[in-house]
Amino acid sequence: MKLNQIASICLVLRPGQEKAVSLSKKVTEWFAAQGIQAWQARQEICGEISWLGHTDPDLVLVLGGDGTMLGALRAVIGTNIPVLGINLGQVGFLAGVAEKTWRKDLGTALSDGLDLQKCLVLDWQVEREGEVVEKGQAVNDVVLRYGNIAKLINLQMHIDREDVGTLRADGLVVATPT
Repeated sequence: MKLNQIASICLVLRPGQEKAVSLSKKVTEWFAAQGIQAWQARQEICGEISWLGHTDPDLVLVLGGDGTMLGALRAVIGTNIPVLGINLGQVGFLAGVAEKTWRKDLGTALSDGLDLQKCLVLDWQVEREGEVVEKGQAVNDVVLRYGNIAKLINLQMHIDREDVGTLRADGLVVATPT
């Protein structure tokens, strides 16, 4: 699927990151010159993102590293809003645009469209004695462990309610292709 029409963009950045704040001003001005409305999302203390009274954007543009990107991806689970990142972090596996080439890369994206791909999301839950004690959704991975101290635990594992076995280990990582 391709995204060819972009009228509004929501910028997501980690609060307090001066590099991202500075770049967000430049990016917002650049999009305005292209006739595209861009605004910065408000990130709540718990990591939730709000559009600040705007309607859903056509695109979420993340200014930051993989952690900020994963937070933005979690925020749009269940919507059809695509997410693109400008890498300002250390690793940058998930961001498709480099900091040094953002103008050229975004210009190409606007003229040629964006190729979209869906990400697999894991719905997970932890049950103890038949009671759900934790649950959530994961874009990247789920890590289960006893705590900060390495200690063997017994994990009875089910996938789509089908028993896949018991594991005795100090933890388990379940990862998506992301």
